[in-house]
Amino acid sequence: MNTKLTRTSLAVWDLPLRLFHWLLVASIAVAFLSSEEDSAFAGWHIAAGWVAAVLIVFRLVWGLIGGEHSRFVNFIRPSRALAHLKGLASGRVERTVGHNPAGGLAVLLLIGSIAAVVATGWLAQQGGGEDLHEGLAWFLLGLIGVHIAAVFATSLLSRENLIRSMVTGRK
Repeated sequence: MNTKLTRTSLAVWDLPLRLFHWLLVASIAVAFLSSEEDSAFAGWHIAAGWVAAVLIVFRLVWGLIGGEHSRFVNFIRPSRALAHLKGLASGRVERTVGHNPAGGLAVLLLIGSIAAVVATGWLAQQGGGEDLHEGLAWFLLGLIGVHIAAVFATSLLSRENLIRSMVTGRK
């Protein structure tokens, strides 16, 4: 008997979530590129921060009312995150349609960190907190690095192109 395995794709990431994600990537990139006063992009730093702030507010709202895989209640599972990470460390991957348990916590950590960077940026504009703003920004950059590494590692282990799914919305 000759049987063929066919792959089906599922709609996972809705358009508003994907737009949020890539616009946030762009705003953070602009914020970092414009962070030095002598940078050619220095005039864009504050604007990039405001864009990030608006995007974070949007994501918090969308996390309550958005599509199935965008709603926080559907992917925030702290009790399962440690087991998921242990599985990854041993080469096992739990395939999920939306965010995996560790990814759900990462979403919260990233959103919270970005909000903290934005808030301390506003404080720095008022005359204080510049060192804290810079320190949190570097912490955020480290988190982003871990996020990117985790996406690549999970893509390899699960044999799913997670970056493509955040572009197309399908897994």
